[in-house]
Amino acid sequence: MPKPTFFNLSPAKQTQILDATVALVLERPIPDITVSDIVKKSKIPRGSFYQYFDHLQDLLRYVYDAFIERFETYKMEQVKSHAYTLFSLFENSFEKDYLFFTTSDFQAVYGKLFNERKFVGLDLMAHEKGRIAFIQKVLAEVDTSAVKHLSLSELTDLYILYLRIKNGELHRVIEGSKTYEDAHATFQFYLRIIKQGVQA
Repeated sequence: MPKPTFFNLSPAKQTQILDATVALVLERPIPDITVSDIVKKSKIPRGSFYQYFDHLQDLLRYVYDAFIERFETYKMEQVKSHAYTLFSLFENSFEKDYLFFTTSDFQAVYGKLFNERKFVGLDLMAHEKGRIAFIQKVLAEVDTSAVKHLSLSELTDLYILYLRIKNGELHRVIEGSKTYEDAHATFQFYLRIIKQGVQA
């Protein structure tokens, strides 16, 4: 994590450093990024970098966390602005998440940082705990009465199953191996199976 001195910087200066790091993540393999690259791209003195971060890994982890926070903020705004049932959230999220992933640099940056998680210093167990906590935060905001016979643990597992199907199909669209229409149809097919299999 950044040192307190980083948070004492103006928001513009913080953004300047983060934007430079994101640009580098998009430009080259993460193991090839150096502190020298960061200070040159963000136009700060090398000594200043170590006033803000102990290691390059701290900055990369901070960027990863910032991207996760961005997605979680987007998702919570989505669920709080609609009276979703669990399945209407599932149905509506495909298009909304597709637009989010394809109109921002989230997918590319998150994917690269996650794939290089050892280099970034990401603890996979901590990541999974954070993901489950966020899923349960989302579940608290939607109407789950149609599946009230399921425990919180079972609801969480159901949500994870939905994510695997949705994210898998979105990935195929983004990488170009499937059209949006075909991926959406496949997603809807599996969603119907899930819905019919769990509703009381």
